[in-house]
Amino acid sequence: MPLKSLNMLLVCLALILAACGETTASNSDLPSVVEPPAPSAENGQAILDNAAACDEEKPSTCVGSEIPSFVLEDFQPDSEGFGESYGLDRFQGKVTYVSLWASWCGYCRSQATNMAAIHEALIELGVDVNVVAINVTTGVETQPLLADTCSFPLLQDTTEIDAWSLLNGGKDDMYIYDAEGKLLVHLPAQGDVETTLSTPQGFANVRDVLLAAAPPATEEPTNTTDDSTETN
Repeated sequence: MPLKSLNMLLVCLALILAACGETTASNSDLPSVVEPPAPSAENGQAILDNAAACDEEKPSTCVGSEIPSFVLEDFQPDSEGFGESYGLDRFQGKVTYVSLWASWCGYCRSQATNMAAIHEALIELGVDVNVVAINVTTGVETQPLLADTCSFPLLQDTTEIDAWSLLNGGKDDMYIYDAEGKLLVHLPAQGDVETTLSTPQGFANVRDVLLAAAPPATEEPTNTTDDSTETN
């Protein structure tokens, strides 16, 4: 092989490994998001309205599809369900964000860190949503690396259940379900919508979709008038 071609191949391999983070053994160098644009439910609604047409061979990515049925163990020590085995139907009743990550992947752990920041930002805006991720089957030994980046539930996939396949998804894909467990949008990692959460636009897009899907609860106006009648 010519030297120039070999050098190009080595550079490509290095970029792939860096992006995937397979050689990253700690979370100390994970990128954090720079200042994102202001929250915009209009941006989020536009993403929902323009959700890509689904592939009929991947029914779980189609808008309106129901959450697939499976049960996995929660390995997040900070989760209320730590050590329990349950399915995504546990989260019905609220809009729910689901992501497919690999604990050995530095990029995935960066996504987790920034998704935790999005969750906190939404809470401050009065938006109540569930956030959960499913770890790849090959990520059992590196679970602590992912668990260290966030506090929301983390479910461990298995070769027997293969939840990733049931979801017809791949690494870094995102799914957002409504309160009834129906899919609102599937955001594939290599799709048209920017979803790299360490970028301002990627952070804003995911935050805004959740903001549009689960708008802040409005407080009932306080009645300051006294309707009582005085009796003489």
